[in-house]
Parts: sequence; structure tokens; C-alpha cells
Amino acid sequence: MKVLMLGLGLALLCSVCAEHQCSGDDRHLEGTWHVIGIGTNSFYESTRDGFMKIIFASLFLPEERKLKVTSYFPMESGCKKVEIEFEKMEDGTYHNTSESGKTTIEIVKTNCEDYAIAIVKVEKDEKTTILVILFSKNSEVSPEIKQQLTTIGESQGMMSDNIVFFSSGVACQDEA
Repeated sequence: MKVLMLGLGLALLCSVCAEHQCSGDDRHLEGTWHVIGIGTNSFYESTRDGFMKIIFASLFLPEERKLKVTSYFPMESGCKKVEIEFEKMEDGTYHNTSESGKTTIEIVKTNCEDYAIAIVKVEKDEKTTILVILFSKNSEVSPEIKQQLTTIGESQGMMSDNIVFFSSGVACQDEA
């Protein structure tokens, strides 16, 4: 559960990793991003049931080569706020190391304005969890963009059962 929450929050920052594909200025990507769908190599049915609404996060670049992500996740006891800070590497990816493991994020598809698909790898205790996440500035995307998430997830060895799309309702919207 912790890895999934971290991965979802991390994925929302991936839009800033698209420097090589976009204008090179990360500032235009600050703001609110919605997680529309996710694929993973370690999905648990009980975890999936708790995250069927769209999750969102705010991105903020407090200083050069730093990114702060504030995410809100629905929990049984209410919404949980998670804040994570990342450092930008020379290759354009962002990294974070914490008790949850070492996280690397790479943008693999984006239009630099409305959506991005990211691969997030979390390494801990010699185990690697891979997440492929579709996020958007809007709470809905076209079927073609959703298909791109499925195709990329399958290329990472994910079974179609481990690729899900969230409903149109937004979780924890009042918390932000």
C-alpha cells in the first residue's frame, strides 16, 4: 500500500521529466494533475478497491532542480496528505530515496500540456516495483490516450488485469 501511494504521488510529478520532449521549462507544468489510470507489476486486489476514484496532486518547483509533490489519497479513515521532495538528475529524471526505497521516474509519452505517461520504478530490499501511470491536467482523457497506457503497461510485462482506469469522480478534492 505504501509503495502504491508513493508511486502514485511520484507519478504525478513525472510531467516535469519531459524536458527532453518539451520546451525545457518545467515551470509551465506546475499545478494540479489527475491520475487517470495505473498499471503495475505488483497490484493487490484489496489495494485496487481503495483507489477507484481519481487521485490528484499539486506540483511545485520551490528551487532549481527540486520538485515538491503534495498528494491526497483516500483511506478508510479519510484523506491522507503525502508530501515528497525530489531532485532532478542530469538525465532529466527525478529521484528520491526514503524508507520506501529508491525511486526513479521517467516520462515515456506526453504532449507537454495536457497528459503524460510515466514509468516509475521503486527499488527496495532487492525488489523492484514498476508503475506505469497516466496523468492529466483534466479529469478525463480520450480513449486513444488510455490505450497508450495499456500498450506501454503491456510492453513492461504487465497483465491487462493489472492495468486499471479510475472513475470520473475525484477523491479528496476538498482536502487540497
